[in-house]
Amino acid sequence: AVLRKPRGPFAMLVASLAGATIAAGALYLYTTRESSPAKIAESKRLFRKKAYEASLAAATEACQLAADGSQHRTALLHLAALHHAMNRFDDSLATLDKVEAVVTDDLDLVPLLHARAEVLEAADRPLELAAEQLARARDVRRRASGPESMEAAYAAFNLARVLTLQLQKAEDAAALLQQAESLVLEAHGIALAAGDATQAATFVDEILELLTADSAACATASQLRAAYLEASGEEWSPKPLDVLIVGAGASGVGMGILLTKVFRLRPQRVLLVERGGGVGESFLRWPREMRFISPSFNQQGWTKSFDLNSVVYGTSPAFTLHAEHPTGEQYARYLRALAERAKLAVRTGTEVEAVRRRPDGSFEVEVGPAGDDGGGERTVLRSRYVVWAAGEFQYPRASGPLFPGCELCLHNSEVRSWKELPGDDFVVIGGYESGMDAASNLAASGRRCSVVSSTAYWRVATEDPSTELAPYTAERVRAACASPTPPRLLAP
Repeated sequence: AVLRKPRGPFAMLVASLAGATIAAGALYLYTTRESSPAKIAESKRLFRKKAYEASLAAATEACQLAADGSQHRTALLHLAALHHAMNRFDDSLATLDKVEAVVTDDLDLVPLLHARAEVLEAADRPLELAAEQLARARDVRRRASGPESMEAAYAAFNLARVLTLQLQKAEDAAALLQQAESLVLEAHGIALAAGDATQAATFVDEILELLTADSAACATASQLRAAYLEASGEEWSPKPLDVLIVGAGASGVGMGILLTKVFRLRPQRVLLVERGGGVGESFLRWPREMRFISPSFNQQGWTKSFDLNSVVYGTSPAFTLHAEHPTGEQYARYLRALAERAKLAVRTGTEVEAVRRRPDGSFEVEVGPAGDDGGGERTVLRSRYVVWAAGEFQYPRASGPLFPGCELCLHNSEVRSWKELPGDDFVVIGGYESGMDAASNLAASGRRCSVVSSTAYWRVATEDPSTELAPYTAERVRAACASPTPPRLLAP
């Protein structure tokens, strides 16, 4: 449209060349935009924008547009990585199988084997499977680069790391520990011979950080400490934790899994300290008749919603416990199952006595044995961040001058079972959820009671669900009032 009408043979030739150049440029831009590398770049951009399904579609197109074996392999690896990032582990493993089918060079096999090991580990598959992949990668590296190369050193370290992670559940932990030690010392020796003392120390440090407290007492750990000293010139000491979470109840377990599974912090770098004897301890101290007022319902089959009482997406107390309103004991069982599956590091029977900020912004947390009179051994833990998830049930307002005679009362948290509570006539102070739970359970066990409350919550109906009784509680109160021993409800 912008060219003048050509005049003469030369002008005609120039115009023809210009037109051909424009057409070729347009074709080049089109084919570049539709190439496999361009589609991979588009897929990455869409993933960063959280357009996950569109990102997957672009990655699939990249596989279809691949011009040669190298592009096809790269596109498939990218697609597998997307599935991994979206926790679609089976799809990721299936895609990696396709990659292996088109690999012709041994060195091209190494990134595939590492990717497969990462997916297997993230998917909580047996760590032996990940170790098999890394052992194959190590064999390839040793053949291709030589047994004394730094590539071989990294391969030995990667295998040692996974073997160390296996120790917690291994039947023959001593043999695994010995194998891991041999591999990491091999990597340490190669790095020292190559003049890279810093990397030699890093290899050993990573394995020592992974070892549990029990394993660290073994003679093997002392050899690793000596190797670290040789490479760094310093005695080894544990690094500060990334996050220390106080409390292993619903909030603590949920936060621990969020940090390790979603944000990919190493489970060994996140520690939960719990003053009780186990995960979910405070729920075990609920009265046996007490239940969750919010209903559990597993509806993931047809919506993207999740169970109201779930602390981790993709889990459901209704599915795990087969209970709509779980008891405290049932819910503690759900939390324990989550913590075990996520391999959370939990230190029980531990009381936090002080938290101090260090000049570098990290924290020192002083801990000791729970319920100790002060004579037990104190430990100082260091952590970059501290999350307080101790909950309200741990600290009932059961002491202090609340009102004259309060010392004669029994706090709700001290009741193990309403049915087994001695006496046949009670006064319940407070008419909200806990008070009405007490009244309904006392009535159900044939005991008389009077509820004294500053507000007649049993008559409150508002649009704000936090200021009225839950439907589950209100229903039980109506049943109690219709029973042979109805509670007296007293309020202004």
